[in-house]
Amino acid sequence: MRTLCWRKNIVPPVVAGRETFIIRGYSADEKIDYRTGQIVNVSDLQNTAEQIFAHKDVAFIHLRSAAYTCFTTRIDRAN
Repeated sequence: MRTLCWRKNIVPPVVAGRETFIIRGYSADEKIDYRTGQIVNVSDLQNTAEQIFAHKDVAFIHLRSAAYTCFTTRIDRAN
């Protein structure tokens, strides 16, 4: 699994090459937070990730291909 650190205004190349993703937040015990799942444009990823991390029980986020649902990358909450 490839893990990337999400930094403000930096979109990783594996993400920048696509238009849309499925984004989902997960708890520390790796359970999906169903409040967070949605399809999002790459241009909206930063804001959407910040909104998802506003839920204090979300520990990390998965991005998946919107077309095939394949795992793309993980975004960890900053310390």
